[in-house]
Amino acid sequence: MEFKDKFKTKTVLLDGGYILPTKSKANTLDEPIYFTITSNEIDDSYLELYKLLSKDIFKWLFFIQFDNYEVKNWKSSLIENQKFPLPSLKIYKFIDGQLKMISSEINSFTSLYNDKTPAKVDFKIEQETLNECYEMLEIFDVKSLTDIYVERLIFDGFLGFSKYRGIASDIDSISKKDGFFNFFEVKEKDLSKRNPGFGIDTRRIESIKKLKSTYSVNYYYVVKQVNNQKDRQLKAWYYIEIDDFIKYTLRNNEIEGGAGMSNLGNNPTLVCELKYFKKIK
Repeated sequence: MEFKDKFKTKTVLLDGGYILPTKSKANTLDEPIYFTITSNEIDDSYLELYKLLSKDIFKWLFFIQFDNYEVKNWKSSLIENQKFPLPSLKIYKFIDGQLKMISSEINSFTSLYNDKTPAKVDFKIEQETLNECYEMLEIFDVKSLTDIYVERLIFDGFLGFSKYRGIASDIDSISKKDGFFNFFEVKEKDLSKRNPGFGIDTRRIESIKKLKSTYSVNYYYVVKQVNNQKDRQLKAWYYIEIDDFIKYTLRNNEIEGGAGMSNLGNNPTLVCELKYFKKIK
């Protein structure tokens, strides 16, 4: 959300999308589905993007749209006997070069993934932690927070929590300049302790390399540097082209990183030194 807020006045940003195979535990790019969850209109840029992505890799392409921000008027949807507000949706599928509306029901999309019995989750979030979350979120407008809520409700609630699926990934944000699409991998990180820099999961790097080469896009790694993992105060924004990241980490040893979207026990990560990043002014 901070990335969008900071750069939306400098360039037109399209909402990114999720990459999620239907086969249980499949690798990220093993016949995945690509889908965008957004309140944006389908314009020429989205159509051009979907035409590009339809050429390879993805089994199907979907565009899930909502436009009602009156949350009090939303219907409730049940996930494991818990009620969650869900706006009315329009489910589009990319067919014959066009995004065609196929349904207004979320299960027309989620039924592509096989059901599983969700693990029982029983924990309590301390009020102090909740207060910290509220403080972090109050800088954003309601529209931005609602967008994120709907995204995560569909991705985590209707899919991640209750469906078998492969290893997830995503494209955080997309822009277009001089006829080429730019894909962005966006992270918030503090500097690594050894050879100070910023890392990417090696499996994510492999996925990014394939997406970049298949679709001939520019791919950038953008980092919001924070002072430490507890206070998370902004220090600076940095970026590096993925090709440069790969070049400068060829001889680096992997380290163990965070789980991210993969939820796998082992998460090898490559760290690129700060000196190779460019600061965003």
